[in-house]
Amino acid sequence: MADIKFLNNISLENLQLNNAKLQVVSTDPTLAGSTYEGRVIYNSSDNAIKFHNGASSNYWVKLDGTGDISSVAVRPGEGLEVEAGSNSATIGDFDVTLGLKANVAGSGLSYTSGVIAVGVDDSTIEISSDAIRVKDLGITTAKLAADSVTGAKIGDDEINSEHYADGSIDTAHIGGLQVTTAKIAADAITGAKLADNAVNSEHYTDGSIDRVHLAADIVNGTKIADDSIDSEHIANGSVDNIHLANDGVTIGSTDVSLGDTITALVGLTDLDLTSGNKTIFDTVGSHVITMGASGTTITIPGNLIVTGTQTISNETVKVVSDNTLQFEGATGTDAAHELDLTTAVLSGDQTITLPDNTGTVALTSDITGRYFSGLIGNAAATTLILKNSGASGTAQSNHGLGADSTSFMIQLIEVSTGATVHADVQRAASGVVNIIFAAAPASNAIRVLMTKVA
Repeated sequence: MADIKFLNNISLENLQLNNAKLQVVSTDPTLAGSTYEGRVIYNSSDNAIKFHNGASSNYWVKLDGTGDISSVAVRPGEGLEVEAGSNSATIGDFDVTLGLKANVAGSGLSYTSGVIAVGVDDSTIEISSDAIRVKDLGITTAKLAADSVTGAKIGDDEINSEHYADGSIDTAHIGGLQVTTAKIAADAITGAKLADNAVNSEHYTDGSIDRVHLAADIVNGTKIADDSIDSEHIANGSVDNIHLANDGVTIGSTDVSLGDTITALVGLTDLDLTSGNKTIFDTVGSHVITMGASGTTITIPGNLIVTGTQTISNETVKVVSDNTLQFEGATGTDAAHELDLTTAVLSGDQTITLPDNTGTVALTSDITGRYFSGLIGNAAATTLILKNSGASGTAQSNHGLGADSTSFMIQLIEVSTGATVHADVQRAASGVVNIIFAAAPASNAIRVLMTKVA
């Protein structure tokens, strides 16, 4: 049979675990890491109990009643040695001291009494505060390789005009947007120094080009942005009929000449009003207003408030008051009856959500008749009896859920902690349920919840 999984710790409350055995494996499972620390197995190949120490490797510790440390080997790495006075042991304390070998120093280094020293010429290199450094002015031009000083080694603003050879800076060595006015002497760049078509709009100061520098009729329609000319820039009376697109207005599909009166609008795709409260159709009086045809769908994105009676689907559903929805009976004997759906007196805003399912909505009286809740325990009996009303036997409580105990779902809860507890539940005839504990629970210590599911 499949394993039963417990997803939390199990407390037996000082009771015995009888007839149990460890998990038997022939090969140690691969379970690396602290998650499995404390796990216990029995390896049938080794005939040994093993426990997990939480490590990532060599984590199964074997317990077979034998074994001791037989020897310990210390193997120092390159440049190290085991110092005098160290020992090896098969039992008891073990003490090893590691140190540097005498020949650990390489070229330019010396070793004395555990200390490695660096040899310096004290001319271009020196030791200062236990650090090796180049002496001031110790690096001369002769020590620099050709082309060894690059731009990354030169500080910002460190090269001035004294270090440039005349005529040495050509166009290829001028970075984009790198020459600012602060770097150019007054009037140093003349027209002779500018290439044809070299100055673009990015190099003009805003507002620096006035009308004197614009040729006559140079600004045409292609130079004016869309929607850039407003009424302030049009001379009074300068727009004549020739420059008007037409002499009428089309609203929807209705064409109206200027000055005419509109009595009806057709072909509209939208009708929008300005912000604020509005009243429409108020002059119609006590008449019927029809919106759309039989196949038309009318959508109201906002709220719909009906102050009168609202009738839906040929009077089968009505809103008969502010908080009551009325359903007419179906055709037949119940056609003369109605069902009113209303609310109780509300103490605040409430929400009731109907489930995403098909079925019959139960009333509270239907629901309460299918469950039982009670406290059991008397500090004396280990078998506590729950029975249906009228069943034979001595009862701790009458649950009243009927005579078929096989339809009862039962859960036990410890009142003091709220924890779910497990006991032996026996379902007997006539709706009797026997709950058997190993030790008698205290008075009213256990809450029993019973639900009739069939």
